[in-house]
Amino acid sequence: MENDSVVKQYIIPLDVYRKFFNNYVKGVYEYEYLNIKE
Repeated sequence: MENDSVVKQYIIPLDVYRKFFNNYVKGVYEYEYLNIKE
């Protein structure tokens, strides 16, 4: 079952990266939206 730990090594960073990316996109979108509104 070495394969399982290899899969986990890749899945966890991808999940963290996806969350970070989603937060980044949301932050940029809100920043741009607020700037346009002003």
